[in-house]
Amino acid sequence: MKILALTLLFALVLISVSCGGGGDSNEASTGSETDVSSDENRFDPSAGTEKEVAATTGTSAPVGDMGEQRAWFPAVVLDDGRVLVAGGKSPKWAAGAADTAEVYNPNSNVWEWTEAMTDARFQNAMAKLPDGRVIVAGGRSIENRAIDTAEIWDPETGLWTPTLPMNQAHETMPMVSLGDGRVMVIGGADDTYAPVTTVEVYDPATNGWVEIDPMSEKRIWHTATLLSDGRILVTGGGKPDGPWIKTAEIFDPESGLWSSAGEMSVSRAQHTATLLKDGRVLVVGGRGKRMTAEIYDPSNNTWGSKSDLNIPRAEHIAELLPDGRVIVAGGTGSRDNLEIYDPATTIWAIVGDMLMGRYRFNSALLNDGRILIIGGQALDGILAATEAFTLDIGEEIEATILSIDESAAAEATPIPTATPMPTPTPDVLTTVDLEFKPTVDHDGSSNFHVATEIPVRMGLTQKMNSPTGINGIIVQFTELIEDNRATGGVATVRLELFTPAGPLGGAEMSLESGQTKPSYKKFGKYSLGLLSIEPDPVTTAEDAKVTVVVFLSSLLR
Repeated sequence: MKILALTLLFALVLISVSCGGGGDSNEASTGSETDVSSDENRFDPSAGTEKEVAATTGTSAPVGDMGEQRAWFPAVVLDDGRVLVAGGKSPKWAAGAADTAEVYNPNSNVWEWTEAMTDARFQNAMAKLPDGRVIVAGGRSIENRAIDTAEIWDPETGLWTPTLPMNQAHETMPMVSLGDGRVMVIGGADDTYAPVTTVEVYDPATNGWVEIDPMSEKRIWHTATLLSDGRILVTGGGKPDGPWIKTAEIFDPESGLWSSAGEMSVSRAQHTATLLKDGRVLVVGGRGKRMTAEIYDPSNNTWGSKSDLNIPRAEHIAELLPDGRVIVAGGTGSRDNLEIYDPATTIWAIVGDMLMGRYRFNSALLNDGRILIIGGQALDGILAATEAFTLDIGEEIEATILSIDESAAAEATPIPTATPMPTPTPDVLTTVDLEFKPTVDHDGSSNFHVATEIPVRMGLTQKMNSPTGINGIIVQFTELIEDNRATGGVATVRLELFTPAGPLGGAEMSLESGQTKPSYKKFGKYSLGLLSIEPDPVTTAEDAKVTVVVFLSSLLR
């Protein structure tokens, strides 16, 4: 019997050794990507052994797989309840960047392809516009570097249309929809893999981007949360291998000012931040095997209510439930369970398991209350698998707007370089002195290309591409609206803007009687200059000619 007992004990030891510490896939790490072979990416079964389990738990069930394996991708719930995903890292594409997009239908539990994006991208950002369209921006391209492009998907047509490019390339950054219809991209890394402080705002009225005042710190893998009063809270950040950032800051769209939001109890990156129903913000987990959560109160600009999760989490997901609780799932090391935070008790409790552990994935709260868990990274590779977690949810709680304690808000430290938020129309400048190269006449061809800073004289319906190549902007003279310069008025023309992939929109530009300097309009990275409208005055529209030039907006600074 002793021999049998020793044999069984030896067998159990062998089984224990063979099952522990499973590694991740052999995925190369570059730039800001996580080193998937690091200790933190290995599941630690001893972490959080004393787990709090909820009295009522939920269950997960498989739904239709995506057509594409995806990790590091965004997801948005559409107005009709469907879910759009776009891009992501996929093993079958160059540098991992996918250009595909697909839509999940919760009624049929089926994913359907929609048109592919113009640019392949992963670690990109996405947000819904007020009219139901969806904008995607930045990310890493097939060259494994950050890009400055953005495009908009129309749920009515299923088609993508590019916007004007951003002023700077961004990847691994948050995007927030502002209350006035504009969208803000905050920080991230540029095309040299360096974290940046740059903040840009997209305005649907101009289809262009305007760079506003930067954050106080360079941030990547940080969070941005739209508060109930319209301000934006930014927390933490830092490369996965550190150092991580402890500070937080707030942007006020009304004043255009950034101010300090103090410090969290610990530094965090690859964490989550969720707006609670009462207007506070719950920040959870982060690199370094963070098991803590804490709450920011925007009414008095303070941090508090620290609580402990049951297991450490980073690269996880968090969703606010209608009853005011917050559910988190997964995390680095392919965590497979879900736990819920109850603001009423400040207690975390395990509520069930996913069908498979995953991280670098995404989620969506469906209209029927299910939590859709999408793709991501597992121990054996990138997933196309999707599952839906079902849990009993209490009665919906109405969200409240916190009133701000002005004395506490006044203690926030303003960032000295802050300036007022720009208006939601392109900058129109008529007093800037710029020197351009000699003007050239349009040759009448349908494919006329010139470098930037070269003015082109062209007639009605003619178009020019500048700068040369697929990244250029196409400008077409489409209409003479008026010419009242003979009586001391203005002459106004309409110019349509395109990229090789599709239309960008129009711009009306004017010259006043006697104006000797050009008029300029800034559209994100590039600006357009109107140098002349000939003859002066124009008597017949068919005889009108305009001289226009495309140049980098940085020349206007």
